[in-house]
Amino acid sequence: MQICVTQKHIDDGCRAECKHCPIALAINEKLKKRYRVNIGRITFSIEPSHTLTHSSYKFSHRTRKFINDFDNYRPVQPFNFNAAIPKRYLCKFA
Repeated sequence: MQICVTQKHIDDGCRAECKHCPIALAINEKLKKRYRVNIGRITFSIEPSHTLTHSSYKFSHRTRKFINDFDNYRPVQPFNFNAAIPKRYLCKFA
């Protein structure tokens, strides 16, 4: 799945907020309403809103660098990355 982190995601994102950073905002746009993403420094997980179970996926080096730069107030630019998100989590328009 191609994820596009836009300038709006960057402007609206919160530093060191795993559910409200630019990458979380971009991924959440692709997910069905009942799922939300939780971003870590190396991985992200997709969590159903009604349980504590989740599925985890690893970020590329480039995406980890974006997270580190954003959280440390270094300049970042919009970018795209691929995420292996199973179709069962995706809304039909993703």
